[in-house]
Amino acid sequence: MSEAIPVGTYTTLREWIAASANGPAAGGARHCFVHPAQTVRMTVPGTVDPAPHPVFRQRSPTSPEGYVAVIPEGRYFGGDNHSSAVIAPDNKLIWDVSLNFHIPNWVHPVFKRQSLPPAVRTTETVAVLTFVWSRNYFHWMIDAVGRIDLIRRSGLTVDKYIISGDGPARFQEESLALLGIPKHQIVRSYDGLHLRAARLVVPSLQPYSLLPFLSNQVPRWATDFLRSELFRIVKPRPTGGYDRIYISRRDAKHRKVRNEAEVIRVMKAHGYREVTLGGMSVADQVRLFHSAKTIVSPHGASLTNIMFCRPGTQVLDIFAPEYMYPCFWHISSYYGLRYSYLIGAGRRLTESEHIGLVGNVYADLTVDIGSLVAMLRRLAAGS
Repeated sequence: MSEAIPVGTYTTLREWIAASANGPAAGGARHCFVHPAQTVRMTVPGTVDPAPHPVFRQRSPTSPEGYVAVIPEGRYFGGDNHSSAVIAPDNKLIWDVSLNFHIPNWVHPVFKRQSLPPAVRTTETVAVLTFVWSRNYFHWMIDAVGRIDLIRRSGLTVDKYIISGDGPARFQEESLALLGIPKHQIVRSYDGLHLRAARLVVPSLQPYSLLPFLSNQVPRWATDFLRSELFRIVKPRPTGGYDRIYISRRDAKHRKVRNEAEVIRVMKAHGYREVTLGGMSVADQVRLFHSAKTIVSPHGASLTNIMFCRPGTQVLDIFAPEYMYPCFWHISSYYGLRYSYLIGAGRRLTESEHIGLVGNVYADLTVDIGSLVAMLRRLAAGS
């Protein structure tokens, strides 16, 4: 026996909250607005270019609000390609906490199905922490784990947490365990998972705009939560020998540095220590970044850990000319870090060519050694 696919949508979780105020779910529906939207003043990024790149022009962006809703008899459906659907009791899809990104004319995968398998009902309180790119450390920490803050500040007690099933499991389970969420409370989503919860807890989620390129602000409340909680749990202390570090992407699947052997020779000549994070625990990554005074890295999820740096730490973010995304500039501005960037060799895409387009995220890069040396000298001089 199957169930009907959703009919219609709520564009936002906020819209469902407003509609449920006088609807049949009103008796058990709850919501809590935890963090208001916040305007953040950005620092001026360092560069060897004559003028800052247009990606860095937005100097006072607004960090999104954060809130949570409890949906009585709400449903969760896990679809193909790690998609997910949050379905209200009136069988409407709640779009912004289901889709996770904006693409013109996109149709949610749930609407392409003829029917859904029967929902398994649970009397437990179940929280949704899924995100389509959870296999990426940055998106896992910011868009999944960071939302635990909204749940805890709302005073809710959760029995189970649904997370995306796209792995890798190691850093996901490690980070949840550090925050006191054991394996038996974790439900990994999969294609066909259909759950009806007595109370479905849904934290807000800002969908990513992919076309055309727009800078999606990193929610400061999410990084504040991760920083304060992991500092409290890990209790990091600066460790000698890691003042200057270069984060290699040799163990990454994409966005590799073509001339990395030459880059590493230059880095070592300037007193930098090469590190890779692939086999490092989350707790050790917190300790490493808390120890560093200067961090140089090709742009990638490893730099998520700069949220654990001490104020004044210098960060050099090396971009491929086809893909520039200023998320680590945002985090640097939050915590008093001194952010600089370097753009790799090659033709730079213009805004009209959609620099930052997600399709360019896999581009490898070649570092211009002369520009790198000039930037390292600037960092050494503290400028």
